[in-house]
Amino acid sequence: MKKIFTILALTGVITACGGNDSSDNSSTPNPPVTKTGILTDGVISGVSYSTNSGLTGMTGANGEFQYKDGDKVKFTIGSVQLGDEITAQARVTPLDLAQEDNRRTNLLVFLQSLDRNRQHDDGISVDKDTSDALKGVTINFNQSPANFIIDPVFITSLTNAKLPTTPISPEQAKKNFQKAFYKDIAGVWQFFDNSNTQVPEVLIYIAEDGTYYLGEFTPEDDVGAPGIEVGKLNWDAINTKISPSIEEDSNGEWGLSHPIGYHTLGFDGNNLIIGEPNIQETYIGTRVSNKADNIVGSWIYTDDANQVFSFFESGYYIMLDPAGDTYAQPGEPPCGGAGVEFGKYTINNQILNIHNVSIDTNGCAGIHDEDGASNLPFSINKDKLELGSENGTAKFDRIQ
Repeated sequence: MKKIFTILALTGVITACGGNDSSDNSSTPNPPVTKTGILTDGVISGVSYSTNSGLTGMTGANGEFQYKDGDKVKFTIGSVQLGDEITAQARVTPLDLAQEDNRRTNLLVFLQSLDRNRQHDDGISVDKDTSDALKGVTINFNQSPANFIIDPVFITSLTNAKLPTTPISPEQAKKNFQKAFYKDIAGVWQFFDNSNTQVPEVLIYIAEDGTYYLGEFTPEDDVGAPGIEVGKLNWDAINTKISPSIEEDSNGEWGLSHPIGYHTLGFDGNNLIIGEPNIQETYIGTRVSNKADNIVGSWIYTDDANQVFSFFESGYYIMLDPAGDTYAQPGEPPCGGAGVEFGKYTINNQILNIHNVSIDTNGCAGIHDEDGASNLPFSINKDKLELGSENGTAKFDRIQ
């Protein structure tokens, strides 16, 4: 990824206020606020948890558990502790509970094998019979996945819980976790240079199948230029590395290419976190906000082209176009290819006016008229957007 982001370090600043050590230090601090976290490989319900501040319980239907800032938390099923005791946070996955690849893989296999209906799309539900069957049991997660799935203690525990005695395979467990991760991060993410918070310099759309569009909008340099990257993330469910398979790449060496395989991808429940461990860089993305009954937010064109538009409250818009001109007749060359648009918009009497477009790399495609401003009638009905154009009405769905 182009090195345009400034890493913001959160530092505590202690200010001396004068006086002596006895000056008004008697005020009682506010007690720590109880927060809600999520245990997830898909959501995981029915798991016991306990924190060092004394909060205990079972994870709820959506994987919820309670904690306070600074708490340590551990999760157990019967007598089996899931990985390590860790610092509690908003989102906890098996990858947080173990650092070694084998332990991570075996935790995924273990948890998914305890789900009675074996339908990972609806999460993992651990019932009382399963918890009871694991009382007094010690499971060895420190072995190869090949040995773990035939471990007699594991198999006997499945039998005693009256669960299917063939564990989920390591390969399937990783695929299931990858699918759940893609679902969690699906949406549109914005990355800002801290000197400009009005409009992002990088915008990434991620679909639930791991398809991504990445647009960059900074001035061209000797290694890259504004453009789009389209591909599949190919996120590794154990080490969190991404090895994108790239279908379109018009932004040079920017983005997730050049070289491929040097980035990691994480999600903390709120932020998308892209890492470049080889240069010790981290980039933090936030979701593009939607505004109800308003064009502000992100939209996807509902035809096969799947172009993505984001409109910002600052009056800027961005288009990520993975297809280009889709109206070319058979035998005619398209008048535009995959690319990006970056410009301004105003609205007057339900007319969307596109103007001051400074970047347009997709030719005739998109909503910008190369001959000047574009004026498009539009209407919004809940999460549906319709734009009028010379080619008819274009329909869009809001991206949540």
